[in-house]
Amino acid sequence: MTVSAFERLRAVALLFVACLAASGVRAEDAAIQGTAIVIGGALRYDNHAVWQRVVDAAGGQGAKIAVFGTASGNPEDSTAQIVKALNAHGARAEAIPVAPRWPGLKLQEQLDSAALIEKVRSSQGVFFSGGAQALIVDTLQPDGKATPMLQAIWEVYRRGGVVAGSSAGAAIMSATMFRDAPDPLLVMKGGRLRVGREVAPGLGFVGPKLFVDQHFLKRGRLGRMLPFMLESGYKLGVGVEENSAAVIQGDHMEVIGAHGVLLVDTSQAASDAAQALFNVHGVRLSWLDPGDRYDFATGITTPAAVKQAEPRLDPNAPDYRPASRRDVFYPNILGDGVIASAMGLLIDSSRTEFRGLAFAGKPLYGDTAPDLAFEFRLYKGPDSLGWCTGALGGDDCTVLNLWLDVQPATVARPFYRNLPAGAILMNKKISGEFDVKLAPQAQDGAADAPGRMLLDKQYHGALEATAAGQMLAMQTTVKGSAGYVAMERVTGKLDGREGSFALQHTGTMDRGAPTLSVTVVPDSGTGALQGLVGRMEIRIEGGKHFYDFEYGLPEPADKP
Repeated sequence: MTVSAFERLRAVALLFVACLAASGVRAEDAAIQGTAIVIGGALRYDNHAVWQRVVDAAGGQGAKIAVFGTASGNPEDSTAQIVKALNAHGARAEAIPVAPRWPGLKLQEQLDSAALIEKVRSSQGVFFSGGAQALIVDTLQPDGKATPMLQAIWEVYRRGGVVAGSSAGAAIMSATMFRDAPDPLLVMKGGRLRVGREVAPGLGFVGPKLFVDQHFLKRGRLGRMLPFMLESGYKLGVGVEENSAAVIQGDHMEVIGAHGVLLVDTSQAASDAAQALFNVHGVRLSWLDPGDRYDFATGITTPAAVKQAEPRLDPNAPDYRPASRRDVFYPNILGDGVIASAMGLLIDSSRTEFRGLAFAGKPLYGDTAPDLAFEFRLYKGPDSLGWCTGALGGDDCTVLNLWLDVQPATVARPFYRNLPAGAILMNKKISGEFDVKLAPQAQDGAADAPGRMLLDKQYHGALEATAAGQMLAMQTTVKGSAGYVAMERVTGKLDGREGSFALQHTGTMDRGAPTLSVTVVPDSGTGALQGLVGRMEIRIEGGKHFYDFEYGLPEPADKP
């Protein structure tokens, strides 16, 4: 999707907000006077904190709440359960039978019903169920025009009532929403986000500047929020986790429920235009737990009182004493809850950064680049802070101002191989220095044929050996791009065991970015090195060559 298309989408969304203002329903006033409760989906009926907050925000005991199952595939059952939950917490909730899939009813008649419209208008709150958010917008705002029913909902909101929604009912809170977006990883890979198909105007209860998404950590939706925010111009996003809610009134937000929300700030983010694939650096992330509050006007977060009783974690303070020293890599960074866990661990770690990877273990349907992955680099900055407590029965953390860079990468397949019976594990590692002499050989054939060189090497240290081999190299007309393959026979002693083995080299240089694989040729070991398996890394430091050799050998037959 092009930038201009996103700009058109946002313009449509802002135009919708302007139209509401012209009809006497001003989103700016609504955001100040009403309360939006954005629920991340999968709301449990025993989550008393969220259900009670909806009732309290509508006026408390006896509050009249209109329940819409418009998005649901089974609206009659969905609304009945929601009404039951709200009434159990003191409300006088009632189902509003306006849903395309409500059996036995004609949608347009229900939508135009003066009695139902008045019932909604006289309510103190509105609750939208989960399902398909497109059904909500298409029903209440067909062709971008607010129906009298939607205007009635806005009247409730602007006079101080509450509009709550879970899952699909949360998606419609933004002026722009994901209507039917593909898998987050496919979005990162450049999947189409067409206006009116994958993205579309929402209802805008949280105003035109804030973007919200739901099922956020459970479904890895940071992967779709980042590309969308960068292209559409949104600077602040709120990703609400399941069974949790963001209570937004004016410039203030409070987190309630079981988990939390991720604040995504792209105001200082930028991308490398020379890289055709999605990339970004300088995204500010903050994780807010239940009880935390955030002020949109000042950008100040106030942690829950139980956390303020604990020492503040400030990585830039002289008295910072982190609890962890672990260096962690996350192979599924967009997995369930991984981002929040990584943030909590990093803020209390001696490490300055963690890295992870987003990729599909099995190619996704419609994925034309299955080996394309994305590296996530999460790191501390000068303003990173945290508060953690175990008083609630777990490691609950508020983490502010960690930073994120995302770069495209590739993965090699297969990711793993099953070990055959009797396989040798690489459980030893040695390092040392080596000398190498290259002897160019006469080039055969055309001028652009591969160059050939003889290798003469001397290894020192735990690997005391000589090596002889040959290399084929090819250089391109593009600066910094080249490739080589080589084979060498190494003869000598490895940790005192004498014999020989063969090493196979495969190296490429892609515009200055090197990749190199040096592995032991299977079954090439001789003498006391029979059965050797291993891989070698080569370093050049200060003009000298060094090796790091990770290997495995069967135990000697005569070992007691």
